[in-house]
Amino acid sequence: MNKEAFNPTESYLHGTMRRAIHPRVISNRNNQPRALVDAMVKVATRRRLRYVGFKIFPAHLSSGGIDAILRMQGARAVILYRKNVLAVYRSLRVAESTGHWTSTNTNRFKVRVDVGSFSHFKGQYAAWYTQAMQQVRAARVPVTIFEHSEFFANQRESLKRLQRFLELPEHYAVRASSSSSLRRQNTVPLRRSISNYASFSREVKSRYGSSVENFGSLNLAERPGRRGNY
Repeated sequence: MNKEAFNPTESYLHGTMRRAIHPRVISNRNNQPRALVDAMVKVATRRRLRYVGFKIFPAHLSSGGIDAILRMQGARAVILYRKNVLAVYRSLRVAESTGHWTSTNTNRFKVRVDVGSFSHFKGQYAAWYTQAMQQVRAARVPVTIFEHSEFFANQRESLKRLQRFLELPEHYAVRASSSSSLRRQNTVPLRRSISNYASFSREVKSRYGSSVENFGSLNLAERPGRRGNY
Protein backbone atom coordinates (compact mmCIF):
# COMPACT_ATOMS: atom_id res chain seq x y z
CA MET A 1 0.00 0.00 0.00
CA ASN A 2 1.36 3.38 -1.01
CA LYS A 3 0.48 6.54 0.85
CA GLU A 4 -0.14 9.87 -0.88
CA ALA A 5 1.02 9.02 -4.38
CA PHE A 6 -0.26 12.32 -5.79
CA ASN A 7 0.76 14.71 -3.04
CA PRO A 8 1.87 17.86 -4.93
CA THR A 9 4.94 18.29 -2.71
CA GLU A 10 6.23 14.74 -2.83
CA SER A 11 4.95 11.40 -4.09
CA TYR A 12 4.85 9.06 -1.10
CA LEU A 13 5.28 5.76 -2.89
CA HIS A 14 6.36 2.48 -1.36
CA GLY A 15 10.12 2.08 -1.72
CA THR A 16 9.80 -0.75 -4.24
CA MET A 17 7.49 1.34 -6.42
CA ARG A 18 9.67 4.42 -6.26
CA ARG A 19 12.80 2.55 -7.28
CA ALA A 20 11.08 0.79 -10.18
CA ILE A 21 9.29 3.77 -11.75
CA HIS A 22 11.03 6.35 -13.93
CA PRO A 23 11.52 9.64 -12.04
CA ARG A 24 9.94 11.59 -14.91
CA VAL A 25 6.68 9.67 -14.50
CA ILE A 26 6.67 10.45 -10.78
CA SER A 27 7.51 14.14 -11.22
CA ASN A 28 4.75 14.54 -13.82
CA ARG A 29 2.17 12.66 -11.70
CA ASN A 30 -0.25 15.55 -11.25
CA ASN A 31 -0.43 16.32 -14.98
CA GLN A 32 -0.59 12.70 -16.10
CA PRO A 33 -1.91 10.69 -13.13
CA ARG A 34 -2.93 7.72 -15.23
CA ALA A 35 0.66 7.21 -16.39
CA LEU A 36 1.81 6.86 -12.78
CA VAL A 37 -0.97 4.40 -11.95
CA ASP A 38 -0.16 2.39 -15.09
CA ALA A 39 3.47 2.21 -13.98
CA MET A 40 2.44 1.17 -10.47
CA VAL A 41 0.22 -1.58 -11.86
CA LYS A 42 3.09 -2.91 -14.00
CA VAL A 43 5.35 -3.09 -10.95
CA ALA A 44 2.63 -4.80 -8.93
CA THR A 45 2.01 -7.31 -11.72
CA ARG A 46 5.68 -8.24 -11.86
CA ARG A 47 5.65 -8.77 -8.10
CA ARG A 48 2.37 -10.72 -8.30
CA LEU A 49 0.55 -8.26 -6.09
CA ARG A 50 -3.22 -8.27 -6.34
CA TYR A 51 -3.88 -4.56 -5.86
CA VAL A 52 -2.24 -1.16 -6.05
CA GLY A 53 -3.54 1.23 -3.43
CA PHE A 54 -2.98 4.90 -2.62
CA LYS A 55 -4.68 7.84 -0.93
CA ILE A 56 -6.09 10.91 -2.65
CA PHE A 57 -6.85 14.08 -0.69
CA PRO A 58 -8.69 17.18 -1.98
CA ALA A 59 -5.59 19.17 -2.95
CA HIS A 60 -3.89 16.30 -4.79
CA LEU A 61 -5.65 15.96 -8.13
CA SER A 62 -8.09 17.82 -10.35
CA SER A 63 -11.50 16.29 -10.96
CA GLY A 64 -10.26 15.29 -14.41
CA GLY A 65 -7.31 13.44 -12.90
CA ILE A 66 -9.53 11.56 -10.47
CA ASP A 67 -11.95 10.69 -13.26
CA ALA A 68 -9.12 9.32 -15.41
CA ILE A 69 -8.07 6.97 -12.61
CA LEU A 70 -11.61 5.87 -11.79
CA ARG A 71 -12.17 4.86 -15.41
CA MET A 72 -9.16 2.56 -15.49
CA GLN A 73 -9.92 -1.14 -15.79
CA GLY A 74 -10.28 -2.83 -12.42
CA ALA A 75 -10.56 0.40 -10.41
CA ARG A 76 -12.27 0.30 -7.02
CA ALA A 77 -12.95 3.18 -4.66
CA VAL A 78 -12.79 3.24 -0.87
CA ILE A 79 -14.18 6.50 0.50
CA LEU A 80 -13.22 7.33 4.08
CA TYR A 81 -14.79 10.53 5.31
CA ARG A 82 -15.10 12.19 8.68
CA LYS A 83 -18.49 13.30 9.92
CA ASN A 84 -16.86 15.57 12.49
CA VAL A 85 -15.49 18.21 10.11
CA LEU A 86 -14.48 20.44 13.02
CA ALA A 87 -12.10 17.68 14.15
CA VAL A 88 -10.67 17.56 10.61
CA TYR A 89 -10.13 21.31 10.67
CA ARG A 90 -8.52 21.17 14.09
CA SER A 91 -6.11 18.46 12.89
CA LEU A 92 -5.27 20.51 9.80
CA ARG A 93 -4.52 23.60 11.87
CA VAL A 94 -2.27 21.58 14.20
CA ALA A 95 -0.41 20.05 11.24
CA GLU A 96 0.09 23.47 9.66
CA SER A 97 1.43 24.97 12.88
CA THR A 98 3.70 22.06 13.86
CA GLY A 99 4.79 20.70 10.48
CA HIS A 100 3.79 17.18 11.56
CA TRP A 101 1.37 15.66 9.04
CA THR A 102 1.46 11.92 9.76
CA SER A 103 1.31 9.53 12.71
CA THR A 104 1.93 12.12 15.40
CA ASN A 105 0.27 12.27 18.81
CA THR A 106 -1.34 15.72 18.88
CA ASN A 107 -3.12 15.56 22.23
CA ARG A 108 -1.01 18.33 23.78
CA PHE A 109 -1.65 20.89 21.03
CA LYS A 110 -4.40 23.50 21.15
CA VAL A 111 -5.58 25.72 18.30
CA ARG A 112 -7.82 28.74 17.93
CA VAL A 113 -10.67 28.40 15.42
CA ASP A 114 -12.31 31.25 13.53
CA VAL A 115 -15.98 30.66 12.70
CA GLY A 116 -15.80 32.20 9.23
CA SER A 117 -12.65 30.33 8.24
CA PHE A 118 -14.07 27.04 9.45
CA SER A 119 -17.36 27.62 7.64
CA HIS A 120 -15.44 28.17 4.40
CA PHE A 121 -13.38 25.02 4.99
CA LYS A 122 -16.48 22.95 5.69
CA GLY A 123 -18.05 24.11 2.43
CA GLN A 124 -14.97 23.06 0.46
CA TYR A 125 -14.76 19.74 2.33
CA ALA A 126 -18.40 18.90 1.63
CA ALA A 127 -18.11 19.95 -2.02
CA TRP A 128 -15.06 17.75 -2.62
CA TYR A 129 -16.66 14.62 -1.17
CA THR A 130 -19.92 15.30 -2.99
CA GLN A 131 -18.06 15.64 -6.28
CA ALA A 132 -15.95 12.54 -5.60
CA MET A 133 -19.07 10.47 -4.99
CA GLN A 134 -20.68 11.83 -8.16
CA GLN A 135 -17.58 10.82 -10.12
CA VAL A 136 -17.61 7.33 -8.62
CA ARG A 137 -21.26 7.03 -9.55
CA ALA A 138 -20.62 8.21 -13.12
CA ALA A 139 -17.67 5.83 -13.57
CA ARG A 140 -19.77 2.94 -12.21
CA VAL A 141 -16.90 1.47 -10.21
CA PRO A 142 -17.36 -0.69 -7.09
CA VAL A 143 -17.22 1.51 -3.99
CA THR A 144 -17.40 1.14 -0.24
CA ILE A 145 -17.82 4.03 2.19
CA PHE A 146 -16.62 4.30 5.78
CA GLU A 147 -17.09 7.05 8.33
CA HIS A 148 -13.93 7.76 10.32
CA SER A 149 -15.25 7.42 13.89
CA GLU A 150 -17.29 4.32 13.07
CA PHE A 151 -14.26 2.75 11.42
CA PHE A 152 -12.18 3.24 14.57
CA ALA A 153 -14.99 2.14 16.87
CA ASN A 154 -15.38 -1.13 14.94
CA GLN A 155 -11.95 -1.72 13.45
CA ARG A 156 -12.09 -5.49 13.31
CA GLU A 157 -15.42 -5.58 11.47
CA SER A 158 -14.47 -2.61 9.27
CA LEU A 159 -11.27 -4.34 8.16
CA LYS A 160 -13.13 -7.56 7.47
CA ARG A 161 -15.65 -5.65 5.37
CA LEU A 162 -12.82 -3.95 3.49
CA GLN A 163 -11.18 -7.31 2.91
CA ARG A 164 -14.42 -8.73 1.49
CA PHE A 165 -14.86 -5.68 -0.72
CA LEU A 166 -11.38 -6.13 -2.19
CA GLU A 167 -11.95 -9.89 -2.45
CA LEU A 168 -8.69 -10.58 -0.67
CA PRO A 169 -7.87 -14.05 0.66
CA GLU A 170 -7.71 -14.58 4.42
CA HIS A 171 -3.93 -14.26 4.68
CA TYR A 172 -4.13 -10.70 3.28
CA ALA A 173 -6.05 -9.52 6.34
CA VAL A 174 -4.87 -6.24 7.87
CA ARG A 175 -4.58 -6.42 11.62
CA ALA A 176 -5.47 -3.24 13.47
CA SER A 177 -3.08 -3.95 16.33
CA SER A 178 -0.08 -4.15 13.99
CA SER A 179 -0.50 -0.83 12.22
CA SER A 180 0.18 2.55 13.83
CA SER A 181 -1.75 4.21 10.99
CA LEU A 182 -4.92 2.60 12.37
CA ARG A 183 -4.61 4.30 15.73
CA ARG A 184 -6.20 7.64 16.52
CA GLN A 185 -3.57 10.33 16.97
CA ASN A 186 -5.81 12.71 18.92
CA THR A 187 -8.07 11.47 21.70
CA VAL A 188 -8.75 14.78 23.48
CA PRO A 189 -12.31 16.20 23.13
CA LEU A 190 -12.59 19.28 20.91
CA ARG A 191 -13.78 21.47 23.77
CA ARG A 192 -10.37 20.90 25.36
CA SER A 193 -8.23 21.06 22.21
CA ILE A 194 -9.75 24.28 20.79
CA SER A 195 -8.55 27.17 22.94
CA ASN A 196 -11.52 29.45 22.15
CA TYR A 197 -14.16 26.71 22.19
CA ALA A 198 -16.56 28.64 24.46
CA SER A 199 -16.56 31.83 22.36
CA PHE A 200 -16.62 29.75 19.15
CA SER A 201 -19.71 27.95 20.42
CA ARG A 202 -21.45 31.22 21.31
CA GLU A 203 -20.70 32.75 17.90
CA VAL A 204 -21.97 29.67 16.07
CA LYS A 205 -25.19 29.85 18.08
CA SER A 206 -25.55 33.57 17.42
CA ARG A 207 -24.76 33.52 13.69
CA TYR A 208 -26.24 30.20 12.64
CA GLY A 209 -28.66 29.24 15.40
CA SER A 210 -26.91 25.90 15.68
CA SER A 211 -24.95 23.86 18.17
CA VAL A 212 -21.27 23.23 17.54
CA GLU A 213 -22.03 19.53 17.09
CA ASN A 214 -24.47 20.17 14.23
CA PHE A 215 -22.57 23.07 12.68
CA GLY A 216 -19.31 21.13 12.70
CA SER A 217 -20.61 17.90 11.19
CA LEU A 218 -21.26 16.45 7.74
CA ASN A 219 -23.50 13.56 6.73
CA LEU A 220 -22.97 12.00 3.34
CA ALA A 221 -26.13 10.75 1.69
CA GLU A 222 -24.85 7.19 1.38
CA ARG A 223 -24.67 5.03 4.47
CA PRO A 224 -21.05 4.42 5.62
CA GLY A 225 -19.84 0.96 4.77
CA ARG A 226 -22.18 0.64 1.80
CA ARG A 227 -20.88 -1.33 -1.13
CA GLY A 228 -22.08 -1.27 -4.68
CA ASN A 229 -21.86 0.04 -8.22
CA TYR A 230 -23.47 3.45 -8.59
